[in-house]
Amino acid sequence: MRDNLRRILAVVCASAAIAVMSGGTTQAAPPPTGVRITETGFDTISLAWSPVSDAEFYRVLVNGVWRAGVYSPEIATTVTQLSPGTTYVIEVQARTADGDFGPSATLRTSTLDDAEPPTTPTGLHETRDSTGRWTGLTWNASTDNWKVGSYRLYANGRLTLIGGDVAEPWRLTDPYHGGLTCGATYEFTVEAIDWSGNTSARSDPLTATIPPCGAAASF
Repeated sequence: MRDNLRRILAVVCASAAIAVMSGGTTQAAPPPTGVRITETGFDTISLAWSPVSDAEFYRVLVNGVWRAGVYSPEIATTVTQLSPGTTYVIEVQARTADGDFGPSATLRTSTLDDAEPPTTPTGLHETRDSTGRWTGLTWNASTDNWKVGSYRLYANGRLTLIGGDVAEPWRLTDPYHGGLTCGATYEFTVEAIDWSGNTSARSDPLTATIPPCGAAASF
């Protein structure tokens, strides 16, 4: 019994001696102070904090997942690719030069909610090339308080196409796509959808005749 105790004490003393020779035990950085939200968007959260002494790196966790990081002396970052109108738990941790992350400074915050639909597309009309051949349908781009994501084009009330270039007015250039019939006449309308899924009212209708098969301009 006494011999076992001597062996345990010897191991403890040896471990302590090794720790002293190697510079002592590592010490995690304290949690950052002054963590605050500097800007909130529909899908972004920007935050900042006070510097931690001897910290070389900071990481930001969102709902427990590492989402952003910056090296000292930076003390601010932006978390992206979030969802609108959602509450998140934000943690900021500091790491010292020996690689140990300290405890978290934690706060809860929410992204902006988006319930506003895009504006109604306007100016729906047919387009033709210089020879007069039918080239498609186009309209004026919608605007939104966040981002327009796509458009839906309807023919006689039936969804025909989903898509869109939000940087420029988008157009239907293949009249035979989406089940349209060559030479048939349709009443077309278009609506816009933003990145939150909010949908605009449909545009004023346009009555247009699809060209006979093969008669439309090729793109």
